[in-house]
Amino acid sequence: MDYLLTSWNYLDTMTRYKEKYHTKEDEPNGFDWYTRNAFIDHFLDDSCTMESFSSMNYKELGSFVDSEYSLTDLDRERKALYLNVKGHVQIKNKNKSLKIAKIYDFKKNSIQVKYSLQN
Repeated sequence: MDYLLTSWNYLDTMTRYKEKYHTKEDEPNGFDWYTRNAFIDHFLDDSCTMESFSSMNYKELGSFVDSEYSLTDLDRERKALYLNVKGHVQIKNKNKSLKIAKIYDFKKNSIQVKYSLQN
């Protein structure tokens, strides 16, 4: 997501992969098991902290991190994008079905995302 007038990338994300030059001392910093992007949907347990999330030392309870969303509608006049995906969330060690629908509304200076969860 770029702002072209100033050459600024708002979503300047980088996925951390383990590479040859990394040592054991680098492991506490964490390496990503998924590609980092914006608007990724995580379902985390109560024990997750900012530190454990940052170092990839947490339990992901949902199947949505690397799921592909389907485009259900594109409203160019309203500048809205409609997406959905089906997956699951782990609750008390059991997988429960969950559908996530998102509506992205693009405004002049903002993006509004509306979520709908259905099980």
